[in-house]
Amino acid sequence: GSAGPARKTRRPELEMQKVIPCCVNQLLSATLVDNVFKVREVVVSQVVIVGIIRQAERAPNGILYKIDDMTSKPIEAQHWLGREETEQTTPLLVGVYAKVFGVLQGSTQARRLEILTIRLVKNLNAVMINILDTVNAHMILWKAAQN
Repeated sequence: GSAGPARKTRRPELEMQKVIPCCVNQLLSATLVDNVFKVREVVVSQVVIVGIIRQAERAPNGILYKIDDMTSKPIEAQHWLGREETEQTTPLLVGVYAKVFGVLQGSTQARRLEILTIRLVKNLNAVMINILDTVNAHMILWKAAQN
């Protein structure tokens, strides 16, 4: 008989973190304890938001955005690029909707997103879908945190 195929054991630190849909208000009001952000007892790190670009400007090593989903004040978001890549990359236009995948960072006083990916939203249904995804995800995660 055969012992079967070998299985790789996963190390917890190598598993991908969940990407959690959020609204800006949740990110700005998340509690910060021991360098961990929480929204209603749910750990949030990698997030996705959809909002209007209110500001976009080049920096030496990237592009700085302010993203507004109208749930609170806009959140600052930094898209770090190499110097060459920054020169070749055109910032998205102010006034358009964007979908941002990023990592929540900051302190108790200031929050920002480090952008992993930012995309132009071409279909405005994506805005409503993100709102529904956000409500659904947080209800499920909050309920799981209660158990």
